[in-house]
Amino acid sequence: MNDNHALDASSASLFFLFGSVMEILPSLFPGWFPRTGLDGSNSQALWLHVMGGVQAAIAIAYFGRQVVFPHTARLAHTIGTIHGRESTTLLNGAHGAKAG
Repeated sequence: MNDNHALDASSASLFFLFGSVMEILPSLFPGWFPRTGLDGSNSQALWLHVMGGVQAAIAIAYFGRQVVFPHTARLAHTIGTIHGRESTTLLNGAHGAKAG
């Protein structure tokens, strides 16, 4: 059994899927969520919207960190190599200028 509790791609995909379903469930089945609040809202529907958004945001943050940032760094390295700059100056935002 794997004791590593880190988020992986399959878990992040399920987070996004379940979060999306949680967010759209009250819109698809409004009869399940009667408007019992003073303002005509339903606390269960509000909870599903908020928690669905949180779960989807966790998945989006994971994919951003694991997929988007490495590709952006690789692209910056490639562009830096083409233009004769070191990739570290591009990634640090120095754009070829020496610090000091």
